[in-house]
Amino acid sequence: MSHYSLLALSLLAQGTGSNLGDGLLTVLPMDEFVPPVSDASSDLSLARIVEEVLDTLPTVDDFQPQFSQSNRVAQWSLDRPASLRPVTPQTVTSAAAVEWRPVSGKQLYQQRLAALKAGKIYTRLSVNSFADRWTKAIEQPTHQQWQWLLELEAKAIASGQGKNRLNVLVGDSLSVWFPHDQLPPGKLWLNQSVSGEATRHILQRLHFFNSTQPDRIFVLAGINDLRQGVSNQVIIQNWRTIVETLRHKHPNSEIILQSLLPTRLEAIGNGRIRYLNGQLAAIAHQEGATYLDLYSQFTDDQGNLDRNLTTDGIHLSRQGYSIWQQALHEYENPQLLDRGYHAIEIEGAIGG
Repeated sequence: MSHYSLLALSLLAQGTGSNLGDGLLTVLPMDEFVPPVSDASSDLSLARIVEEVLDTLPTVDDFQPQFSQSNRVAQWSLDRPASLRPVTPQTVTSAAAVEWRPVSGKQLYQQRLAALKAGKIYTRLSVNSFADRWTKAIEQPTHQQWQWLLELEAKAIASGQGKNRLNVLVGDSLSVWFPHDQLPPGKLWLNQSVSGEATRHILQRLHFFNSTQPDRIFVLAGINDLRQGVSNQVIIQNWRTIVETLRHKHPNSEIILQSLLPTRLEAIGNGRIRYLNGQLAAIAHQEGATYLDLYSQFTDDQGNLDRNLTTDGIHLSRQGYSIWQQALHEYENPQLLDRGYHAIEIEGAIGG
């Protein structure tokens, strides 16, 4: 029996459907947890990606903390807004419970690695799990090590999924930092996202979760392409190739293409983002995927990213993630699908 086939045992023992316990996986053999040595010559190395970003636009999307620039561990409470429209600061209120959670890439990496070593997947655990490991994190993981971790998590899920329903998040830092305790319940979630990645990088690792059987695959990618000076033509072609690749490998899965979000960065025009979102909606229609319009939920009166929903003009605040959370919750409930999250016509979809 292979190493990964052993992972199915404890998950299957938990039952199927929404009857999901915390103990998902049996412990992986320790030889599986030897992280790769960073290859400085690799096109996907951390140094190469950071260099590309610095050579084009001012970077804010690296492998550093997204929520806190000063506190080692931040307190973060989050509550679900009453509705998606209109978006106002009052839609988010303080929750009764405040929990510790990782706020840096090195902390999140150590938490997820510790979970795997314990035979668990981090999306099924409390946000402060394994705090004794991640609060002491010192070494910043490389981009290659992040990809290795994602591949390991995908293999674990593939062997332990059984009859449980599965959703997958694919993207960059925006998806990396989606609060896993706010994901729609009743199924497994696999987060296949890496900070700093553009569409070309995502294309090169879609095979990581080939052996999984997702119900839905949520994709949000492209903002780093814009920051790195990639042309519209290349972005659009990469989007199409992502959909074609996912459709080929997961013919029974629903593919949801989430729109690019607006920004507050002068270097990235929101007019261009609207044009690209129109092209993304067209790809979804042509390729039998679904287009999820998040863009309109995040704009202010000037068409920029609402300042209450962002920490730095591009990454999301807790209010921002609550808006995204609500969109996913409503999408996951069929009775709410008439609210306009399917492919829609966007001004500027043709030409530009």
